[in-house]
Amino acid sequence: MAQQAATAPSIRDWLSSALPNAPFVYPTKSRVTSSNRMYTSLVESIKVQEWHEARDLLALGPIRAELDRPLRDSLATTKPVVLDAFYVLAIEANLQHFFDLSLVYCVNLALHCIWQPPIVILPHIPFTQATPRDGSIPESKSYTPDYTVIKGHVGQDPTLLTDHDASLVVGDVKLYGKAAAQDQVNHTDALSWSDLGQLLWYCVCRKTRFGFCVSDAELVLMEFVVNHNDDVVGLSNVVARAESKLSSLV
Repeated sequence: MAQQAATAPSIRDWLSSALPNAPFVYPTKSRVTSSNRMYTSLVESIKVQEWHEARDLLALGPIRAELDRPLRDSLATTKPVVLDAFYVLAIEANLQHFFDLSLVYCVNLALHCIWQPPIVILPHIPFTQATPRDGSIPESKSYTPDYTVIKGHVGQDPTLLTDHDASLVVGDVKLYGKAAAQDQVNHTDALSWSDLGQLLWYCVCRKTRFGFCVSDAELVLMEFVVNHNDDVVGLSNVVARAESKLSSLV
C-alpha cells in the first residue's frame, strides 16, 4: 500500500514550532542589558508612565484566518536547525543570533505567505541621518534598531530601506539573564523603563508608533499613543520633545 503523503502544517503550528524548546544557558559572567539613564529620562519627559496593558491587538482578524492555512511544502522544509550551543547566551548578540535563525526566520516566511505587498523583518537598518534638529546626535551603531519591519518589495526598490514611511515597526533585542529589571515596567516580566525609552526613540526616528522588545524573558509589543489631555498636542510635538531631550543629554 502506498504511503499517504504527510499533511503540510498550518502556518500557526509551524510558527509555534519555532519557539524555544529548551532552557537558555547563562555563563557565569554573561553580559546582560544595562540601563541607560538617557532613555529613562526620555520616558519621564514625555510622560510614558501611563503604560496600559493592551486588551486586543489591532486588526488581527484577517491574519488569524490566514494562520490556519497550510504552509507550502517547499517552505516547510526550509526550517533551520537550532543547535544546542545556540541556547548559550554569553552576550546579547548570542540571543539575537538565536532569534535570527528561529523566530524571525520563520515569521518572515509566514509574512511572505500571507501578506501582499510583502512585509519583512530586517536586522540593523541604520537611520539615514541624525534625527535631532540641531544635529547634536551623530549617526552611530548605538542608534540603529536591532530590527525594522518594512512593507514593500525591498529587492525591487532598495530605497524603501531609507524611506521612513515604509517602516511599520521597530524592534530591539534585550538579554536580561536571571535578574529582573530594577525599574520594571508594569504588565511586563522584565522590560525596564530605560529599554522602553530606547524603543520610543527608535519609533521617533523611524516615524512609527509601533515597537517591540524581544528578550530571553518575553516578547513585549507596544504602541505609543499621544494623550491629548496632556500638554502634547500631536505626534510632531512628541518628536520635537524627544529630539530636544536627547540632544540636551549628549
